[in-house]
Amino acid sequence: NENKVINVDDFMFSVMGNATQHQVKAHWLGDLSGQLALTGHWNDTFTHWQSTVEKSALTYQNTTLRNDKTFALKVDLVNQQAILEKHCWQGKGVNICLPNQAVIGDSGDIAVKLNVDLSAIDELLLPEDIELISQINGDINAKWSQQQPIKAKAHFTLSSGYVKVNDDFNQHKLSQWSQGEFTFTVDEQQFTSKLKLTDAQDKDLMHINSMVKLTNDYPVDAHIELNQFNLQPFQAILAEAVNLQGSITADITVNGTIDSPLLNGAITLDKGKLRLTQNANTFDNISAKVAIENNQATLLGSFFLEGSQASLTGSMSWQDGLTLNADLVADALPLVFPP
Repeated sequence: NENKVINVDDFMFSVMGNATQHQVKAHWLGDLSGQLALTGHWNDTFTHWQSTVEKSALTYQNTTLRNDKTFALKVDLVNQQAILEKHCWQGKGVNICLPNQAVIGDSGDIAVKLNVDLSAIDELLLPEDIELISQINGDINAKWSQQQPIKAKAHFTLSSGYVKVNDDFNQHKLSQWSQGEFTFTVDEQQFTSKLKLTDAQDKDLMHINSMVKLTNDYPVDAHIELNQFNLQPFQAILAEAVNLQGSITADITVNGTIDSPLLNGAITLDKGKLRLTQNANTFDNISAKVAIENNQATLLGSFFLEGSQASLTGSMSWQDGLTLNADLVADALPLVFPP
């Protein structure tokens, strides 16, 4: 895998004044640029530092977050803790708030409220021809102490929304949901999460439960359910796909470890369509059923090419390296090969 490196350069830091009253300013450029300006002072014994942050900002690509008002930052060297006054960071489509005073040190208690308009920031995550139309609202809470290791939990709700795919001629509204929910908890032992999207009839479109134990081999226990999930948004992600359509229904369990997952379950593809780049062949009306048992899959499917039908059966295993066997049966297939 290719490592993503974020460059930060042209860093400037200045302090003006004395211990009684001083101003600190910093700014930097690069992939993640930012600036900071505050006024602070020490007490007579240099055990407590108090400051007022006038300006704080971070910019990544075209998205900038900055504080909505000045806020206090205090450092207590006796108790080895920092105290942040409640405030918000705001940007286009993003609002991140500390609704209460936050304490950070040997013990801590932090609450964060998050409001995100996904359509305003999806360009940070997705190709330019895919848009996510929805809003996320939620809370993150984290607590820890010398007696209790850190434990964090979060609960987010998604408003009704959809995936929008833009091509050269049209805009396609796909994978619509009525509401959604994402939750997670994490402590020193494990990470658990749940993602759920439902339609207007309160029927699950996607339901994913997962648990990863935070030990050396990272055991995993997950259950993935998809109901008529549209494949077209993945067309922009798969470079070789010129036309990708169809709906996936799946019921998959994942066990084993992160490095060696063990899959069981079933996948069904309906009304599929596929055309690859530099290839004149368009495969229509693809249907397939895949049964998976301990990382060994059996396939039964069919497709049409220029009105001619073909059936496909096969098996695949990836338990100890990838092995594939397939049989294609058709009276005639008008395949076109590139020159």
